[in-house]
Amino acid sequence: PSTASFSNATSPNAVATGLVPGVYVFRWTITNTAACPPTHDDVTITIDPSPVGGTTSSDATVCAGSNGGPIMLTGQFGTIVRWESSVDNGASWQAIANTTTTYVYSNLTQTTQYRAILHSGICPDAPSTVTTIPVDQPPIAAIAGPNDEVCSPAAYTLQGNNPAPNAGKWTMISGPSTAIFSDDTKPNAVVTGLAPGTYIFRWTISNTAACTPTTDDGTITIDKAPVGGTTTSDATVCQGSNGGPITLAGQFGNIVRWESSIDNGASWQPIASTSTSIAYANLTQTTQYRAIVHNGVCPDVPSSVTTITVDTPPIAANAGPDDEVCNAAAYTLKGNTPPAPNTGQWSMVT
Repeated sequence: PSTASFSNATSPNAVATGLVPGVYVFRWTITNTAACPPTHDDVTITIDPSPVGGTTSSDATVCAGSNGGPIMLTGQFGTIVRWESSVDNGASWQAIANTTTTYVYSNLTQTTQYRAILHSGICPDAPSTVTTIPVDQPPIAAIAGPNDEVCSPAAYTLQGNNPAPNAGKWTMISGPSTAIFSDDTKPNAVVTGLAPGTYIFRWTISNTAACTPTTDDGTITIDKAPVGGTTTSDATVCQGSNGGPITLAGQFGNIVRWESSIDNGASWQPIASTSTSIAYANLTQTTQYRAIVHNGVCPDVPSSVTTITVDTPPIAANAGPDDEVCNAAAYTLKGNTPPAPNTGQWSMVT
């Protein structure tokens, strides 16, 4: 394939230079005299080109487990005899039975290096450049904590799991107001600015860009504290035949029962009614009434108290015996004496 130069063409051990890859045929001729024909012999020298390993694809970072992609070889010279992989940073290599210019990796669980091996003639095999596939571990599973229901708190402490060695972050997915996080990277962040209603908070744990973050949502229900409201004004009735309604207004929440007390509120007896009004009748002693209002997990609250004061009827009046007198300018009546707190008064009917 090129013109060779001999260091000394008459030396049996001449050095031929200017060689390039290809096949050369050299002839060695021995002569004596003109009377004798020379002898010669040809030798074939094949110059093999050195293999060129070429360049593999750029490095790529993947997440452990479900991953995959192609590694392509370009710029090589020679025959690809195999690919190789290493999981100890090139200290040792394992053969891969692949002789194409592309190798597809999949489901790696640890950082792995790849290279192709090129062969040409009797030259030493040459490796390609190395492609490193760093394998990041997926983040730990995010746990936002149990769903919860609380009564109108000024602040609420979230209950996410520890993200270490990964990083965590809280976000509000939905809710009746914009919540404020004390530190949205802390699993036990304190949330303020809450209003009654249902919030969904998401706890996200991430590792690297190669791995999909893990998420979990927690539902926090904020119950508004119940308002007991106001019952009808107090009233005074007479013992025995009496009655009337007591009505509740201005309450918030569900009425779970009414209650009555005959010992000025020292103890209360339940009344099975959930309406906004109850009726009393035929009371014989002073009685107090109130409603009990409930909402969510908040403590029940009572309404204001209506007191029905029951007065005792006066004793029977006795005007004395009928009488007949003669031409009297004055007469002493004989009515019975009313005991306190009763009082008596005379009036003339006819």
